[in-house]
Amino acid sequence: MLAKRTFLSFLVVLTFALISFTGCTSDNDAPPSPSAPAGIYVANGGNSTITAYDLSASGDTAPVRTIGGANTGFVDMWLLTVDQTNGEIITLDYNAHSVSVFNTTDDGNVAPQRTIAGASTGLNYPGGVAVDTANNEIIVTNDGGDSVAVFNRTDDGNIAPQRTISGASTGLDGPGGVVLDTTYDEIIVANSNIDSITVYNGTDDGNVAPKRTISGALTGLNGPWAIALDTTNGEIIVANNDNDSVTVYRALQTTATYRR
Repeated sequence: MLAKRTFLSFLVVLTFALISFTGCTSDNDAPPSPSAPAGIYVANGGNSTITAYDLSASGDTAPVRTIGGANTGFVDMWLLTVDQTNGEIITLDYNAHSVSVFNTTDDGNVAPQRTIAGASTGLNYPGGVAVDTANNEIIVTNDGGDSVAVFNRTDDGNIAPQRTISGASTGLDGPGGVVLDTTYDEIIVANSNIDSITVYNGTDDGNVAPKRTISGALTGLNGPWAIALDTTNGEIIVANNDNDSVTVYRALQTTATYRR
């Protein structure tokens, strides 16, 4: 785990790249919701804080907001993603086995709006998180349990996931970064223990085999952890923790699968 932690800053950068590449989708007929203010949001694993900076910030610049303190419930918070559509920050706490949600405008020693935690959740050293605003879901990888758990976006408390991808057929092994391809309704996962990227349908549940797998000596994958998707150029971008590299692959789509 220490090696993964030393690459945290790069992981966070790719999390923000993910936001820029994929954006968030919503129903055009849905009522307006609070969008996230433009900016850079950083998860600081060293002191379990979230710092927010102006999008144009440069140099030795103080954050515009900082979330931290006892009321946050952070034990070992080390990763986040931003739900731009609903104006929320979704955080992972690795050793607390929890997911906590804050407003993007929160500042100081504030309690989360919601926290998913407890035995029923199946959270086991969560390693990656993505939000699906079209289907109102939060997708979490479990590094400790080799699984992908899908929750309702507004879930709170000790609640079981809607679906869980796990088992020998899945090819999951040390899953970390996860990204959602909203165009094809696919979940893309980086597996740090076996140097692979596995792709699943967004509705998959149980012990299912991946649709596609990127793996092998030619891939250059080496402890992949952070992952981002560039839908404009049709590319998957992966940060490799074990050799300090970034590798880029074509996000080949053979058939489009739609949830609705």
